[in-house]
Amino acid sequence: MYVTVVETSEEKLHLTRQPSNRSWSILIGLVSFGFGAAYYGADHLLWKLAYVCGSVFIGLTCLEEWEDCIFDKMAGQVEVMKKNIFQKYFASSSEPNKVVANLADISDVVVEEELSEKYAGKGYHVVLKFREGYSVGVTEISTIGDQNEHNEIVNIITKFLDLDRREGMPSSQESKVDDTSSSSDESFEKVDKAEIVTESQD
Repeated sequence: MYVTVVETSEEKLHLTRQPSNRSWSILIGLVSFGFGAAYYGADHLLWKLAYVCGSVFIGLTCLEEWEDCIFDKMAGQVEVMKKNIFQKYFASSSEPNKVVANLADISDVVVEEELSEKYAGKGYHVVLKFREGYSVGVTEISTIGDQNEHNEIVNIITKFLDLDRREGMPSSQESKVDDTSSSSDESFEKVDKAEIVTESQD
C-alpha cells in the first residue's frame, strides 16, 4: 500500500506510511546473514559478535522511514513528518524531520512520477503544490506499480481541502488589486470635454 488513512473527519485528515515489505525483507535478510556467518564461521567470538552487530546495524539503517502527513483545519496547517526506527522505538534526543505549511496556500494535489529504473518499473508519489511555487511530497518515498492508489489519495485530499470549490474563488491578492484599481478609477474627477474647450478659448 502507498499510505494508510489513520484518521478522517471534517477537521483532520491523517495519512501514514510504514516501511514496505521489501524493506523489512532486506532487514531480515541482512540479520540472517550475520547470524549465519557467526554460527557457521570458525572465527573468534569477538568477530562473530561483530558480524551480528554489523548486520543488524546495516539492516536497521536500510529500513525505510515512517512518514506521516496530517492536515488540520483547526490549526490551519499541514504537517509532513518522518521518523526512522531509532526515533520511533528507541530513546533519541533528535527531533523527527518535519515540514509545516499553511493549508490555505495549497493550490493543487497531483501524482508525480519518479525516474524509472530498468526492470524496476515506474514510481509514483503524491505531491502538494503551493501558490508560492514550491511543492511538498505527502511522502518522500515513492511506490512502484499501480497508480490508482495514488489517485485515490489525491481525491481524498482534494475533497478534504475543498480544492475544487476553492479554485473557482478569487484569491485575496486578486481581490485587493481589483479593489485598489476600482477605487483609483473612482477617485478621478470626470471632466466634460466642453468645459476644457471653453476654458482654453477664454
